[in-house]
Amino acid sequence: MTSELISEPAGPRFGPYILTAVLGRGGMGVVYRAFDTAKGRTVALKVLIPELAADRAFQDRFRRESKRAACQWAVDELAAVLGLDSADARPGR
Repeated sequence: MTSELISEPAGPRFGPYILTAVLGRGGMGVVYRAFDTAKGRTVALKVLIPELAADRAFQDRFRRESKRAACQWAVDELAAVLGLDSADARPGR
């Protein structure tokens, strides 16, 4: 039996995430395919545009809606909300 190391994907980092591809862009920000180095899994990561990320009222609204989505939308067709986090950084820095 051979032992192989599983390497993490390459790409810019954003906190504990390694960004591997852009999945979509919109008015609120960018959604990336990312690798969560803490949990060892691939996730979709939404990064808000700086103007919205700096707006305290918008941050509060976004947190509320994310928590509500995590509780209410448990169906196969929708992605699960696995967590809500913030970072004082921009992707790749």
